[in-house]
Amino acid sequence: MALIEARFKAGDRVYDPKYGFGYVHKTDGNSFRLYYDCHYEDGTKIWYDCATAIPANEVTKEMLIRDKRLKAKKAKEAKTDDVC
Repeated sequence: MALIEARFKAGDRVYDPKYGFGYVHKTDGNSFRLYYDCHYEDGTKIWYDCATAIPANEVTKEMLIRDKRLKAKKAKEAKTDDVC
């Protein structure tokens, strides 16, 4: 009996606020911790626990707008930090 259930399986489409949309390529782990090899549309390929990822079919328009605004704000702050 597994202690945790996999949130995603290979082939699932996911969304992460940091990376955008992508697919789970494969999973690996044990009953205590699972890792997912995710390939995102921006070219990012990453092994991680997908703590911030959600199934792509649960993404709303409001979430995308919020994430776009947050990214723009962070970019503006980073640009301001470079000037100082």
